[in-house]
Amino acid sequence: MPSYRTAHRIGRILRFSAVTLVYAVCLLLLLRMCSARTPSALRGIDPNDRLKDAYRESETLTLLYQNGDSITRAEPSKGYFAIPEYVYIPEAKQVQLIFRYNNSTLAHVTEDYKTEEPLSREDDPFDLTLVLKKAIDGEEQEIRLHAAKTEKSLAKRLYTFYRLTFDGVAIDEDTTGLFADIYYKGDLDYDKSAYGTLCLYDPAEAWLSKNLSGAQKRALSK
Repeated sequence: MPSYRTAHRIGRILRFSAVTLVYAVCLLLLLRMCSARTPSALRGIDPNDRLKDAYRESETLTLLYQNGDSITRAEPSKGYFAIPEYVYIPEAKQVQLIFRYNNSTLAHVTEDYKTEEPLSREDDPFDLTLVLKKAIDGEEQEIRLHAAKTEKSLAKRLYTFYRLTFDGVAIDEDTTGLFADIYYKGDLDYDKSAYGTLCLYDPAEAWLSKNLSGAQKRALSK
């Protein structure tokens, strides 16, 4: 039968192990959260020529967004893709968004589509377009928009990031929705349902807004 001293020592070891495990889990979660943060090179808005022209003309820019689902929730791509942030800028009729997926998504897509070679972070296997839906004369019309500019970052080990810019996005009283459709390029067919879809604008939800920072104003004024 173990002595009191031995039992006390075992208890201390178990408590130390439990505390260490808790700290280790917290550290892993913190590292994952930091990895999921948008790289500094892609943060904020891209002060492109279209935005600069709109800023000079309007002397301000309105940065609008909604708080919908930022991660795909439906099969077959549940949890695969995220748009953690985006803005609609009506003065420029432009949308800028951040598109993100992690390394496990590439493994899942490799399995889903039975690709000959595993997908890697250096690949660009996904096609992201915007679908603007409008109700005109009682009929719903869909306008598919392709990115005018795409920037990629591999700065984080677990995630791949893109900043995509879309021009010609006009959201008005006829608009019934704005969606981001994600297709695997190896099975790209716009007549088929998208591999993943996220809603960016729902007319039943209110817009939220962001203010331009001082640095953004200076960049737009150049």
